[in-house]
Amino acid sequence: ETRYNQTLNTIKSIRDKVKDSIIVFVDSSPTFVSEEKMKTIRDMCDYSVALFNHSVAIDLAEKGLKTPGEAYNMIVAFDIIRSFNPQDVKRVFKITGRAELTDDFHIEDYDNMQGKYVFKKRNKSWMSPALELVDTRLWSFDFADMEDVAKMMSNIYNDYFTTGWDMEHLIFKMVPKDKLVEKDVIGLKCQVSGDGRIQYD
Repeated sequence: ETRYNQTLNTIKSIRDKVKDSIIVFVDSSPTFVSEEKMKTIRDMCDYSVALFNHSVAIDLAEKGLKTPGEAYNMIVAFDIIRSFNPQDVKRVFKITGRAELTDDFHIEDYDNMQGKYVFKKRNKSWMSPALELVDTRLWSFDFADMEDVAKMMSNIYNDYFTTGWDMEHLIFKMVPKDKLVEKDVIGLKCQVSGDGRIQYD
């Protein structure tokens, strides 16, 4: 119930902050979501899919494999986007379902970000002082680069099973650094998985 309400708040915050947004919702929760709740979510989004009948997605979710699961969900989302071939879309944002956009989020900040990947400022890795990572609760890329990002997600999916690295490390490794833009504040309120604390980014 808590995760469901968080998801509704995520969608509401997007509608509030980006009036002309196209929302694609992909859910691979291993726990059952009632048809009534899914209908509420579908009615709030432009496109939605629940992966309860996708064996790969459910297997990953049940095993708690978050990184390949997230990569797989994004690959599914890209398939949906290709299917409706949106016109006049400039930018794609990936946002976690536990987060809400805040008043510090300004869509116009992205007007001059053609060809750029935008993340919150990088952090030092907990695995090694020589490594760095980026948070993936909210990040974005130029729509024209979607196929490159789709390939990146496929590589992340495969690399996880050889390196064991999480999404935050792998995506930082793979994003071209000459195309990386880092922001001190991205305008996000999020409940952090694991300890449940609220974080403002």
